Amino acid sequence: GLRANLQRTYLSLDSRALEGCAQPVPFRKLLFAFAFFHAVVQERRRFGPIGWNIPYDFTNEDFNVCKLQLRIFLDQYSEVPYEVLRTIGARINYGGRVTDDKDKRLISTLLETYVCPDILSPSYTFCSRTEYFCSNAETREEWLEFIRNLPVTAGPEVFGLHPNANISVAVREARQLVHDITTLIPQAGGGDTEADSTLTLAQQAEAATPELFDEVYVAARFPIRYEESMNTVLVQEIERYNRLLSRMRVTLADFQKALKGLVVMSEDLESLGHSLLEGAVPKVWEAYSFLSMKPLPSWLNDVKARVAFLRRWISGGTPATFWMSGLYFPQGFLTGTMQNYARKHHIPIDRITFTFEFANTMIEPMEHPADGCHVSGLWLEGARWVLNDHRLDWSNPKQLFTQMPVVTFLPMPEDVAEARDTGVLYACPSYKVVSRAGALSTTGRSTNFVQMIDVPSGPFTTSVWTKAGVAIFLSLPD
Repeated sequence: GLRANLQRTYLSLDSRALEGCAQPVPFRKLLFAFAFFHAVVQERRRFGPIGWNIPYDFTNEDFNVCKLQLRIFLDQYSEVPYEVLRTIGARINYGGRVTDDKDKRLISTLLETYVCPDILSPSYTFCSRTEYFCSNAETREEWLEFIRNLPVTAGPEVFGLHPNANISVAVREARQLVHDITTLIPQAGGGDTEADSTLTLAQQAEAATPELFDEVYVAARFPIRYEESMNTVLVQEIERYNRLLSRMRVTLADFQKALKGLVVMSEDLESLGHSLLEGAVPKVWEAYSFLSMKPLPSWLNDVKARVAFLRRWISGGTPATFWMSGLYFPQGFLTGTMQNYARKHHIPIDRITFTFEFANTMIEPMEHPADGCHVSGLWLEGARWVLNDHRLDWSNPKQLFTQMPVVTFLPMPEDVAEARDTGVLYACPSYKVVSRAGALSTTGRSTNFVQMIDVPSGPFTTSVWTKAGVAIFLSLPD
């Protein structure tokens, strides 16, 4: 825990480590600030993706380097160089381990909370809990006594998170426990009963698999047009889904033949059978599938919903509101939206950025916007959206995710967008699934990351939502 982490840090200090600095009071207080920061960045890992997109192995050496640099700067300068200390601490000493750009923003924001001029004030607290402040202790023993009096368990608010983060931890641990239990189920044996059950599951999955799209028909109905990039987006989407649906049908058919002894039961087919029994998405489908954290039954329903959305697009034309959660590659869809604007207004696409407008209701508009696109299917974690006030606020208790209204993605020249007076905006990252982390794509970004969405911050500073891990998702786990 946080208290134990602070105790380990101060027990590792030499008894004379707090002595001999030219500025003793700032040194002791800022050393505690770095120690508190060191504990926070380590303890946030237990909260999973809302704590860090990627868990990092911060070590005591990171803290020790900050301690040495702190002493050097305070000995050499009469004024405390807070900005320098934050920069080398968050971007070099600790930040050198951080690879995700959203995590880099987070670690800088966290250090700004502790290494700041307010640390010298006796009334300054690190969070809403008043017992977490910087003491006026002088010796190592006094600091250890102060640390021992801190609460045994630190709540999520100490780390900048909403109390609901504890629920997220419990849910994740419960899912992991269920997964571990299912993996312990013997894979061999079962006889005819297991084979019959697996055959029934395979037949049900095959019946639930949608029919493939007619690619020739779609390509003819939605030809490539310079002024309408959405046609290309649709054709590419159905090609991706056809590969998935074809793979599902072929493997399910082969698996049923293998159960009857008509073909050889390969390793892939055997793995598919185990996944059907466990209710998990088979690995032989994952390489062709969109990102998802749903169990197999919910995943199959999701596939059907996504295919149904594309069929409505094919039969009714380009929709007024896009269910972006149903797209295999939403990044390509957003690029197509920006491309349409650039070609319509004859502006280079690299000089265009997105601005965002939020609807007053949850009802999807029936008319196309003049520029850009209406998007639905977005979910918010770490905060809630206040519909009437058009701003963020703290989540309600026990409500982990809240639905966002329809968002209009409006392309605009960068200089025009910068000149708009929109108030304080939090650059909210959006992801496909709640794991947040993803593989590094050829674009240099995570395959899970979609787009930064500027959201009105309300009466709060953007650092509040950064520390709270507020993010938007296209798909939720069941």
